[in-house]
Amino acid sequence: MLTYIIQMIACSGVLYTYYHFFLRNEKFHQYNRFYLLFAIACSLIVPLIKVPVFVKTEMMSNTLYYLMTTEDNVVVTVETGFNWRLLLYVVYTLISITLISRLIVSIRKIFFIKAHGTKKKVEDILFIDTPHSDAPFSFFNWLFWNEKTQLQSVEGQQMFRHEHYHILSKHTLDIIFMEIVLCIFWFNPMFYIYRKEMKVIQEFLADKYAVEKDDSANYAQLLVLRAMGTNSSSLTSPFFNTFLKRRITMLLSSEKTSHHWLKQLLIVPVFVLTASLLIIRCKSADAKTETKISSTPLTTKTKLNTAGITKNTPDQRETEIVAVIKKSAELRSATVEKNSNQLHSKIFSKVDIDAKYDGNWRSFLERNINGQVAVDNGASPGTFTVIIQFVVDENGNVSDLTPLTHHGYGMEEEAIRVIELSGKWTPAVQDGESVKAYRKQPLTFQITEE
Repeated sequence: MLTYIIQMIACSGVLYTYYHFFLRNEKFHQYNRFYLLFAIACSLIVPLIKVPVFVKTEMMSNTLYYLMTTEDNVVVTVETGFNWRLLLYVVYTLISITLISRLIVSIRKIFFIKAHGTKKKVEDILFIDTPHSDAPFSFFNWLFWNEKTQLQSVEGQQMFRHEHYHILSKHTLDIIFMEIVLCIFWFNPMFYIYRKEMKVIQEFLADKYAVEKDDSANYAQLLVLRAMGTNSSSLTSPFFNTFLKRRITMLLSSEKTSHHWLKQLLIVPVFVLTASLLIIRCKSADAKTETKISSTPLTTKTKLNTAGITKNTPDQRETEIVAVIKKSAELRSATVEKNSNQLHSKIFSKVDIDAKYDGNWRSFLERNINGQVAVDNGASPGTFTVIIQFVVDENGNVSDLTPLTHHGYGMEEEAIRVIELSGKWTPAVQDGESVKAYRKQPLTFQITEE
């Protein structure tokens, strides 16, 4: 979990750094809007993806070879004394519940304003007259309009077009998405910056739409005169809000088209490099599972010994040939049966295809292993790597679990208990047949002091 959190924050930080230096002050706002949504989604998903890359290792000593394992090491961290991890979980849950509650309260406030306003349906928009000081603002297809503002005035028309664009572009969905992400991943400081930038970009887009037929300077003056003393909800898209300086600067700046396409395309190498660093996971080539089952049908070539076959008559020749073929077939059948018996009786250390747990093996171990066992049995702080050898037979059953280490404190017994719970496996394959094979599983118990 800690690794995921670190990688998530790092990924969101790298992608925002690219945005800050190459996109933030450019006028392709629609691209920036979807880039921020893409960056958030990638930050949450990419650290969950792991692609193994197998690398060759040098020859090891006999001692290290004995300790070589066929499964990934799983680390279990426990603390002696007070359970700080439990405390962190409780704090995280309480903060998330608080943020979710605040989000629900904000939504209820909007419904309260709607309930006490004068409502009128205009095409797909619900027009709501209200004395609320934050108006005009929008929420989904609800347009809250300050009853003191004349809709037919020049200012009123500009404000209406501004809020109308928020509704047409479904900007409320962006804001709701950001708020939900922050309720769950409130500990990521980058997401707060993403939320702020998302709101700014929405204002850039709405401002651009509002002044298509009007003078930008007059519209900027309107923003300055009417922006004082507003305190809007975090879920709505009010006309008078913060980011005033950036909005005016963007309105009055000239269009620059040079190198826009290059700045937008630079995300490709940035994303590929970032994703590669987080996704790729190096593993020993010895653990690589290779499929070596040939698709070529099995054929047997039999040489006929014709030295003793007489050539008196065709019938005699045919009878003798049939007898030789029958004898060859009997020998071949006996050989195949002998080889099959050897395959099923032998326990293999190396096979064409390794036995495989039907599911996420690492996740299964992490969910079921109880690291507290070592602490309860008096283990002192330190790192203990337990290795369990076991057999997966040709039917996928796990048996013959043997500890290769003897640290004690119940750690080997706990590891064996969990592996026994795994149930059926997909058996190993050798020469096209399911066979018995050894597996070795390391489990590391990390015991830290309070």
